[in-house]
Formats: sequence, C-alpha cells, structure tokens
Amino acid sequence: MSPRQRKTNNESSRQPLEKATNRLGVTSTESRTQRGKAILEAWDKSRQPFILYLRKFNLTMYHGPDSRMLLENHFSSTLSLHSIGVLTVVDPAEVPLPGAYGHGAPALAVADDQWQSAVSELISKAEMIVSEVPLLGRGAALELEMCIEAGKIDQTVVIIPPPGGVFEALDDVPPINSFPRVIHLDELPELHAVSHFVFRDLVDRVSAIADLEASNRLAMVDAGRLRERFPVTFAGLREGYEKAAADYETVGQLRRSSRSYFRALVVAAAQQNDAAIAAISEEVARLALALGDRAAAVNYLKGGIKFAGQTDDKPRLQRLKEQLRQLEATE
Repeated sequence: MSPRQRKTNNESSRQPLEKATNRLGVTSTESRTQRGKAILEAWDKSRQPFILYLRKFNLTMYHGPDSRMLLENHFSSTLSLHSIGVLTVVDPAEVPLPGAYGHGAPALAVADDQWQSAVSELISKAEMIVSEVPLLGRGAALELEMCIEAGKIDQTVVIIPPPGGVFEALDDVPPINSFPRVIHLDELPELHAVSHFVFRDLVDRVSAIADLEASNRLAMVDAGRLRERFPVTFAGLREGYEKAAADYETVGQLRRSSRSYFRALVVAAAQQNDAAIAAISEEVARLALALGDRAAAVNYLKGGIKFAGQTDDKPRLQRLKEQLRQLEATE
C-alpha cells in the first residue's frame, strides 16, 4: 500500500456507489481524469504550464465561508479562466463526494504501485506546487523531499494546520521548516485565496509562461532556459510574512508573530539578503526573550551580529552586540 493510499470499502459495498459517480458531474473520477489528461496532453504538446496540487487522500482540509470550500477547487475554477491548469492525483478506488464537498479539480488516477514515480514526474513538470499537509506522514514527507530534489523548493507552497488545533504543529518539523513558503490554513482569506502573498508571485509567473507563444515556450522549456527568462522572484513574500508578524504582535499573539518572522527569515536566506536576515534576526530574538526562550534569543542575536557585520550595518551591529553582552552577563 502506498503512503498516500487511503483505506476504502470492500469491492462489493463500493460497486453501487461507483455506478452512481457517473452522474456526479465535475466531481466524478471519470470527469476529473479526462480533464487531467487534457492538461498533460497540453504540456506534452506545447509545455503549457500547470500547477500540481498534492493532498492527503484520507484527510480533507476544508476552507472558505463555513469551511465548505476545497482550495484545489478554488484554484482550478479561478485559474482555468487564465489557461492555467490545476492537476491533482486521485486514488482510483476513491469514492467521490458530490457537490461542494467533492474534489472537482482535474486529476491523474495513479495506481498504488505507480504512485511514487508518477508524482515525481509530475513535480518535475509542474511550474508551481501546492502541498496540503494536515499530517506529515511518510507519503507527504516523500513528496516534499521530491520537491527539494527536483529543485522546486522555491516553487512549492506548503499548507499546514493552524496552531492550537487537533493536529500536530508542523512549523518546525523537517523538511517543512526548510521551505520558504509555508502557511497555516487559517491564514488564507476565505475568498480569493489564490491572490494571497504566499501564492501571488508564483501564479503571476505561471501566467506569464502560459502567455508565451506555444513554439517559443516549447523551445525555451526543452532548452532549460525557462528559469533564466522567468526567475522565481519571491516578490512580496518576505514583506507579507513581516506584515503578518507585526499584525500578530499587535493583537498579542507573540508565538504566531515569531513564526511569521521565522518564515520571513527563510525567505531572506533564499534571497541571500544579508541585511534582511540581520533585521529579522533582531525581531525574532526580541520575541524569543518576550516568550521566555533565552537560548533562542542568544542564537538569533549571534546570527544577527554575523549578518549585520557582513553588511557593515554598524548601528545594528553595536545594538545587537550590546543586547548579547547583557544577556550573557545575566547567566
């Protein structure tokens, strides 16, 4: 059994439901796989870009007003208007739910023994990847590792459960903590989530690639020149996390503020922006002290000192050194 495969009903109890799914429209496996096949055919023919949406088969993260919306459906319906396909993977044995609660995005049906190779190939082809991770099981961890190995870490958005819920906190768990784009489900707006800062620059990039003349796009992709022409810019990502951190601190949610600053720090490191690393390290150190984590404060102060020195930011360097001296003097 693959790590992503869910437990299903036995064959005899499932058969009447399978017949019924032929009348379920866009949520039927048949409809979804037909549209998924069209997305892959467009990629084969002209390298038409698509977004890969990965999810756990036996757990669903609902979103939107009254928690009745699937984010993959929102992405698919919104971006299909701009000739951007959204593709997911479906268990051939899965019994689809009808209506708003059902998965309606185009899909590739993957047999158990083909799961890992199929997902690896889709990751290599996708220009953007969204991974829903309610629980970090072996399958989800493997998929994230495949994103890293394929060089798609900066093109992957990881959606994790909010803190304080029934699921384990995943913010600091490898490999999630190495991704620059991590967001709690409750941080996404109920409407127009596709425009959130964690997705925006990637969606804009995919849209620009989709607008290319087909033969030019095909030649560019096959020559390995696409990232040179359309680099991942991280535009607005670090700033979005910093604003979220400031907003959380304003309402007294210091731990969530610290998490958002940490994400901004990961982005700054990916951008190789030493000045931003120094500034954010100072903020994280300040919050660590407020939360009573002296060891973390010392660690971030030392990091801030290192990068402030590399950017010749003398006022910040002196300030951080003095804060570290005071902390070490109280040991």
